[in-house]
Formats: sequence, structure tokens, C-alpha cells
Amino acid sequence: MIPFAASASRYSDWLRILLSGNAEQSFPSIGGKEQARVMIDGGIMLGVPVTGGGSRLKRNCGEEVMISDHGRWPDVHLGAIKAIYGKTPYFPYLFPELERIYKEYGGGSLEKFNLAIHNLILRWLGLADESFLTELRQLSSEKKDIILRLAMENSRNIDMNHSILGLLFRLGKESVFTLI
Repeated sequence: MIPFAASASRYSDWLRILLSGNAEQSFPSIGGKEQARVMIDGGIMLGVPVTGGGSRLKRNCGEEVMISDHGRWPDVHLGAIKAIYGKTPYFPYLFPELERIYKEYGGGSLEKFNLAIHNLILRWLGLADESFLTELRQLSSEKKDIILRLAMENSRNIDMNHSILGLLFRLGKESVFTLI
């Protein structure tokens, strides 16, 4: 299962492998609590409640893990995301799509919810477009050096161990250059 809004470093590792031509486009699956938990800026942990509790994620026997419908967790998540990232440059563009996913998938399968968020991330990074991936693979070493300098400049205040959402809210489509 794809992790819930995985860390920027996890996306970075996967993208480097993808661009080297040694991997297929599917994101590496994980198990355990990473399927339903992520850290965002401000040291805030967001966790998706699942039916059967967190232990259900550890002992998943191939059965579909369902999101618990108790509580107001979607409102809490969206409120925390808005409070932390609300003034970032790309928040007005990305947040409505994220909010739609929470409303549409927030009461069903954890796998479908995570996949919807992952597909949004891929679209925002431009990685859903095969021609863009081809262009990234064919960058000259001179252009790669320029991109590296730009990425280092852009990522000074970004914790790569936090969710990729923070990077996207700050840098938009340029996030892909920080990841490579």
C-alpha cells in the first residue's frame, strides 16, 4: 500500500531510482503505521483512524483496511494543514484538490484514500506526464548542476522528513527539482 502523504525524502529516493531507469513508475509499498500517519511542519502528526485500530495495520492479512468513520478527523487534518501552510504560495491551488479527496475518499478504503493523494502529488510534480519524465531523464549534466543549485536554494527551510505536502505548498511544480 502507498503511504499516506509520504515524506519528501521518500519521494526523493523513489524519483532518483525512477529517473535512473531502474524502477517502474509504481511507488514502493510499505506496511505498518506509515500507511496512515505522517508528520507535517510544526511537529504535527496526522493520523487517519482505521477500523480495528493501529494494530490492524500491523497484522494486515491482505484484507482491505477501512477508514473509521468516527470523529472529525478530516476536519482536524484539513484545519491543521490550513493553519500550517495557509500562507504558502501554492496553498490556494493545491488545497481545494486535497480537500476534495478528503471528502470523497475519507470514509472508505485507506488504500484508495492514499492512492488518491499520491495521484494528486504525482500530477502536481508533473510525474503523471511521461514526456516530462523523459525530459528529466535526458537533462544534460550542465543543466543538472543548475537544477541542483536551485534545489539547494529552495529547500533551505524544508524538512525532507516531513510530508511532501509542505514542499508542494511552498514550491509547487518546482518541487520536483528539489526532489532530484
